[in-house]
Amino acid sequence: MVVYLGLFYKLGWLKPEPYTTTTQTQTSDTATTTTHSETKTKTGISTDGEELQTFSYGELGSDALVKKGKDFVLRVYYGPKENAKGYGMTSHSAFDYVDPNEIAQKVEKGERYRFLDHWVQSIARYQKMLEKDPNARYPVAGVISYEGIKKLRINGQAVDEVKEYVDADGHTWYLWYFKNLKLKEDGNVVSFD
Repeated sequence: MVVYLGLFYKLGWLKPEPYTTTTQTQTSDTATTTTHSETKTKTGISTDGEELQTFSYGELGSDALVKKGKDFVLRVYYGPKENAKGYGMTSHSAFDYVDPNEIAQKVEKGERYRFLDHWVQSIARYQKMLEKDPNARYPVAGVISYEGIKKLRINGQAVDEVKEYVDADGHTWYLWYFKNLKLKEDGNVVSFD
């Protein structure tokens, strides 16, 4: 069954945020959970939010999946965090809870969400800007209340990681993550196998 990427983000707008940070991290390939208070970098970019999952790749950098209020933020750091540069992509209102049964029904019907074209095109355009950087990585991540996300494939590539997270209201969320997924400019296909 094929559905489209827009299904996995109840999003407003994708917002790239270049920033640097002075936060410390591990240098192994392990996942950690960290809570940040409101902080800003020298350039004034906010680095606050609750880090729900961090994937560290030593000197190459790390990726952080962050809950910032109702927003989901994917932060990508290049190099060790103590002097890293990077960017963030924000999915606004991603943590507005949607009944997983409602999502399952839409997946089973193969329904397409209206945010598909915007979401895929936004990510693809952002990735296009990164192509000139020899150190560029292409993580893709999101959050959804649907457990079936564990079978997610985008353009034939299976999701690398899915982590369960229960919020203060008792809602179960699934953070999904592709370590390195270069999206096509158009025609990206999501399936469940």
